[in-house]
Amino acid sequence: MMKLVVHQFPVAANELLNLAEMMRSRDLLTPGFDIEDGDPYNPMTHLIQKEAYDTGTYLIADRNLVSRWLALGKSCKITEDHRVSAATLAFCQCCGILIEPNIAFYELAAKFGNEAANFERASFG
Repeated sequence: MMKLVVHQFPVAANELLNLAEMMRSRDLLTPGFDIEDGDPYNPMTHLIQKEAYDTGTYLIADRNLVSRWLALGKSCKITEDHRVSAATLAFCQCCGILIEPNIAFYELAAKFGNEAANFERASFG
């Protein structure tokens, strides 16, 4: 029996594909699966995997992504790196990809101490 699933994205499909191409041009994603099984920059890859196999996809965000996401919530000068980070976040939200930021907080704690990491973690949540 074939299951029909409809996905509505919170952004226009062409804009989501533009975000994916921005990420692809910078080779941002390292998938945990053989890319012959799907294109990690194709939003449907993640949604189909979830529906077909009841699996989830996680983005293990590094320090660069998390610090830029947090900077966007404050007054900061927006750079191209901030735009790419925002595109990555939007792509993940549209594709049902969950964000795992703990590695970034461990990186911060190792360099600046637990207090700094705890403060940033509280800001992220």
